[in-house]
Amino acid sequence: MPVTPTDVEAQPSSRLMGAEEEKDRKPGEIERRQSGAMRQRSGQQALTSIVHSWASRKFAVGCAILFPVAVTVYVTWWFLTFFDNFFSPIYYKLFDFHVFGLGFITSMAFIFLIGVFFSSWLGSALLGIGEWIIKRLPLVKHIYSASKQVSAAINPENEASKAFQECVIIRHPRKGEYAIAFITGRTVLQVSSGV
Repeated sequence: MPVTPTDVEAQPSSRLMGAEEEKDRKPGEIERRQSGAMRQRSGQQALTSIVHSWASRKFAVGCAILFPVAVTVYVTWWFLTFFDNFFSPIYYKLFDFHVFGLGFITSMAFIFLIGVFFSSWLGSALLGIGEWIIKRLPLVKHIYSASKQVSAAINPENEASKAFQECVIIRHPRKGEYAIAFITGRTVLQVSSGV
């Protein structure tokens, strides 16, 4: 059946009817409907935010776990190959074949013997003369001084390195929250009796 223009005008559109129905509704009902839609949008935003936050934290945990492992593997491999390549050419010329790790073992034995020698009085005297010469060189003295401070911190015979061997838990920054700390020294407070 054909539709005439008068029929279309006589029937209000559903969009117009929806607007008229909204006029007839109470203002509280309209606000509830709008707030429900806003709650649904804010709920979706909250869920998205929670998922992003959770994923970010898990990614950070994965990085925190893998970073030290990757650095340890890389540094160990570099250390092994560096010292192996240091003495391997000598063994290759002597025996005409390469054994991976033999140069590394030789390097570790060499470092051990250096430690034994410089722990003696003769080695300490030679080290003192060498440091005196190095401290006279303009750029080298700064590099040597920085590297010596780092090696002094990890040297087991140094008293300063023993300061970081005792770990404690302290209350910080407020009650109920704690932090891990190292005892680096002891201080004795004196109170004068004339206060």
